[in-house]
Amino acid sequence: MDNSTQKRILMAGKAEFLAKGFENASLRLIAKNAGVTTGAIYGYFSDKAGIYPYSRPSMLMRINIKSSICIATPMIICFGQ
Repeated sequence: MDNSTQKRILMAGKAEFLAKGFENASLRLIAKNAGVTTGAIYGYFSDKAGIYPYSRPSMLMRINIKSSICIATPMIICFGQ
């Protein structure tokens, strides 16, 4: 498998999850932004839930820069600033 393709999928996934959250994230848009087909994603991940764990640490760091306190639950809730 091509590591550069996998990295593009992960980067697109991070952006999509950060912008829309897990529930509203679109696998179709992740694929489009990664420059691959939706079907190609399944060669690397079983579904969007397979991409999500790789996006969480970066998301939390980016959110913490902009917020005083963040609580990581099924949803990320931030208070402050």
